[in-house]
Amino acid sequence: MLWWAKRFTYNYSWCNETGATTRVATADATDENWPATLQFHGECIPPKNGGDSADVKYLDEYGRFVAVFTEQRFSDESYIAVWESFDGLSFRPSGFIKENTCKKLHNCGISGRADGHIAAGDPVYISYAYAGADSEGSWGNWATRLHSATLSLSDGPKLDASAETNNNVAVAHRDISLVPEIVTIKAEKQSYTINKSEQIWVMAYDTDYFVFPVLTDICFDGYDTSVIKIIGSRIFPVAPGDTRVFVHWHGFSGDFVVHVTE
Repeated sequence: MLWWAKRFTYNYSWCNETGATTRVATADATDENWPATLQFHGECIPPKNGGDSADVKYLDEYGRFVAVFTEQRFSDESYIAVWESFDGLSFRPSGFIKENTCKKLHNCGISGRADGHIAAGDPVYISYAYAGADSEGSWGNWATRLHSATLSLSDGPKLDASAETNNNVAVAHRDISLVPEIVTIKAEKQSYTINKSEQIWVMAYDTDYFVFPVLTDICFDGYDTSVIKIIGSRIFPVAPGDTRVFVHWHGFSGDFVVHVTE
């Protein structure tokens, strides 16, 4: 989602019997309740050539939107397609990136600022996952690669990929003997609706995708004490209302919402 011309522009993938398309919706960014103003505009990028989801940014220097997505994904002829638009509602093909990329690439993205813009002089990076030269028949055998990129205007679209080749790069696997590391924590639920006390389970997630509860050294703060009170890891209602709660454990933090009913 990006901000442009006092509106939020939201691009999303839509798959049907014709293939993967990209659709667009907009909302009034000046309205505090902007989700209620969401308008759907339908397809902005037609079915792709064996492609997947598009990542869209706005180029301040050139006054246009740019979309990148992979085509012929997971194949030896895979490449990154580049499309452009002046209004964000209808895109046209502009070029492609194949040379120096890896075979069997998929699911790419392009860097940008928090508002979805790329300003003049900003460093630009394109990233993608790729299956690797040794991945035939091995689902999930993927690595991620990051390339610096330069964006500029051309005299016309570059649409012929026949003269360019990509690279056959093997995926280097992680040593499975490495000790897993915790990467984040969060409450078991992101929203709680309560009218009596309830135990809050705080879960830790590690690099092996293992999830387990943490039972000690948990700290809660930032909540409205007129709505709830917390003793240990148990929440007690004080009065009807809503409050956000922050949880901390060994340098990791998360948050959740509590709604107290009558």
